[in-house]
Amino acid sequence: MKLIITGCCGFIGFHFTKKMLKSGYHVLGVDSLNSYYRKELKVSRLKILQEFNSFQFIQGDISKISMKGIDFKADHFVHLAAQAGVRYSQENPRAYVESNILGFFNVIEYCHERKIKLTYASSSSVYGENDNKISSEGHISLNPNSFYALTKKGNEEMAEIYSKNFSFHANGLRFFTVYGPWGRPDMSYWSFTEALYKNSKIRVFGSLDISRDFTYVDDVVMCMEQMLNMDIQQHQVFNITSSANRTLSDMIKILEELTRKQAEIIIEENQIGDVSRISASNDKIFDHLGIAPKVQLEEGLAEFVRWYKKYYNIS
Repeated sequence: MKLIITGCCGFIGFHFTKKMLKSGYHVLGVDSLNSYYRKELKVSRLKILQEFNSFQFIQGDISKISMKGIDFKADHFVHLAAQAGVRYSQENPRAYVESNILGFFNVIEYCHERKIKLTYASSSSVYGENDNKISSEGHISLNPNSFYALTKKGNEEMAEIYSKNFSFHANGLRFFTVYGPWGRPDMSYWSFTEALYKNSKIRVFGSLDISRDFTYVDDVVMCMEQMLNMDIQQHQVFNITSSANRTLSDMIKILEELTRKQAEIIIEENQIGDVSRISASNDKIFDHLGIAPKVQLEEGLAEFVRWYKKYYNIS
């Protein structure tokens, strides 16, 4: 099978692309290698992917490059490229319109014209602050409260319209706070680990009781790979979540044990777009695939810290 994967040098994109290459797929990867976070990390990921003979790479921004010029007869398109970050979307909304709206439109048009099945990244942020303690895909009351979340909700609605009007085949994946090796420096688990090893203060916005369904990247990739073989007849969205809600306090305590460091914590004001609790059911993905994310936070953070120490040569 041949795949086009955008965002192949991003965190989830790198892990998914590497797994597909190891499984024998031929992959055309597309990535802008932008500098939203440390570019050297993305370049390092790319070098690993380029060790596979079945990997081709195009550097480009999906909102600007001509998708029509991509001559690669793919069986499936996996769209993971996006401008990430809830807080940054309040500072630079134009970047989100270009990448997450215009870029997504370019991808969906490309797939529609060539009759290619599409799997794309949505986000848990579409739920926003929700009265439902455990959110499910059937909830109508999506309440995005950041510009980033709004663009992801827009992607879902665009795919739904294409599905209804053109019998377009697409799956949207609502990722829930994905973490693990080769992760993102702007995420809490990375910044907390970095602060501990540098003997710096840990900055927490809002409260230590802020909670998320932290979901390990290998579990995410496992679900994504299985979904490639699903018979997609209409547009659907799926929560890709551990469904195990844990607090920032839990995370810091685990990291203290793993790093053998004592955290000094500063509590700062909530940032615009922050949500105090996000949790969801993974029943739908289990019903369709018979699998669901299962790695516990203690196990996943241990793998991240092990990788972090090796990457930065910490003894």
